Amino acid sequence: MNAAEALHSVLTRVTQSGATTVLAGWEQVLETDASLPEFVLRHAEVVRLVELIGRRLYAAETNDLLVTTLTHLPNWYRAVAWRGSWTNTGEPAAGIIAATDLNYLQLFATNGEYNDDTLEFPTMTSKSCGLTSMVGENC
Repeated sequence: MNAAEALHSVLTRVTQSGATTVLAGWEQVLETDASLPEFVLRHAEVVRLVELIGRRLYAAETNDLLVTTLTHLPNWYRAVAWRGSWTNTGEPAAGIIAATDLNYLQLFATNGEYNDDTLEFPTMTSKSCGLTSMVGENC
């Protein structure tokens, strides 16, 4: 699984969580309470996925698809580093990212331009499966 596939999986799980707040959606997917250090570590892993994708986009040979995909990078970041209220029920988890942005992420992950499938999932603590469980993989 590459970073784009992993980020797509995590964001899809957050948006489909049914959570009434952004915070509750992230807590559900990260499988920990936001008041715990484990939440910070797991969320930072997801931020790192965005960074890996950005580096991959900038390192790739330029073509129309990559240029178009690059325009979606800030929206993927904003979905992870949410700028709205994390606890407002008027901003449910389903609204962190537009379907178009999520679709472009999936396209980038699977179109062959992203050929690094060597992403290793770190385990943040002995009690945790880290990113592996976030993307729906078994530990």
